[in-house]
Amino acid sequence: MEEYFIGILDIFIRSVVSAMILFLLTKIMGYKQISQLTYFDYCIGISIGSIAAEMSVEREIPYHYFVIAMVVYSMIALGISLVTLRNLKVRRYLNGSPLVLMAKGQLLPKNMKVVKVDIHDFLSQCRSAGYFNLSDLEYAIMEPNGLISFLPKSKNRPLTPEDMALQIKQDTPSPSLIMDGVVMQENLKDAGLDANWLSSELLSQGITNPKQVFYATLDSNNQLVVYPKNQDRYKHTPYS
Repeated sequence: MEEYFIGILDIFIRSVVSAMILFLLTKIMGYKQISQLTYFDYCIGISIGSIAAEMSVEREIPYHYFVIAMVVYSMIALGISLVTLRNLKVRRYLNGSPLVLMAKGQLLPKNMKVVKVDIHDFLSQCRSAGYFNLSDLEYAIMEPNGLISFLPKSKNRPLTPEDMALQIKQDTPSPSLIMDGVVMQENLKDAGLDANWLSSELLSQGITNPKQVFYATLDSNNQLVVYPKNQDRYKHTPYS
């Protein structure tokens, strides 16, 4: 009987310790583990959770073996996150890039085949987003996290200009011109712009080097919108 209670106590202590370690590691790895999982993040999270669960009940294996394994997985995930933050090419290779599934109201079956999404899955996500008629959509884009973003036709948005008998220009997705200090040359060319225009626009906003820019895009009026890197950290969170 005494051995039975000792075993129960050991499992209780192991469970508490594994939960505490799991909490600390997820805090170190960041909120991305919670809010925006990539496929690799998902696999890492599942692996660490499985090790933590095994640690609770596998009494024949010492504590520190499980702790080492969880720390190694966490350091791998953290290292990859740091690399992807600093290198755009590595980020695209590991995390993937958005892919257009519908453009200008037309479905793109070849792109849907690339991301392994059939028409049934696509229609299901359309309905989940509140679109029961494909003719209401202008663009659909598969994001790296597996979600599909939708841009409806301007005339079909809530309180639409069409209801007010207004003539409007169809919106299109805003192109990314600079990401993490890297000029997106292909996007710039597709937008009918060039490096000279970009340099001039940046200078007008007091920016001499694209590396000073965290993100830059075009607004609906084709005006350059710049988000510089040197913004102070906003410490106060009024939404908590």
